[in-house]
Amino acid sequence: NRLQEKFRRNGKKVDEEIREVLVERMKQGVELNKRQKKVFEELKSLLGMEEEGWTPLKSPHKGVSMAIKKKVKDGMGLDLWFGTAES
Repeated sequence: NRLQEKFRRNGKKVDEEIREVLVERMKQGVELNKRQKKVFEELKSLLGMEEEGWTPLKSPHKGVSMAIKKKVKDGMGLDLWFGTAES
C-alpha cells in the first residue's frame, strides 16, 4: 500500500536525526552541581583517569573530539577500556 510506505518509519533517517540532536545538546553542555562534580572526581581517582595514554578517535560529528584508552589491571586479568567525548 502506497500510503503505508509513505508514512513507514525510516530507521536510519530517524537514528541519524536523534544522533544529531544528541550532539547538539552535548555541545551546549550542562553545568554540574557540587555533588555531581564530587562524583566525577571520585570516579576519576578510582579509575585512574590520568591525562596520558589517550588515543584520539575520528569523530563522526564536527566539533566533537573523541578518545579511547586501555588500562590493564595487573593480577586481575582485566582489561578496562575508557572512552571520552567532548565538544
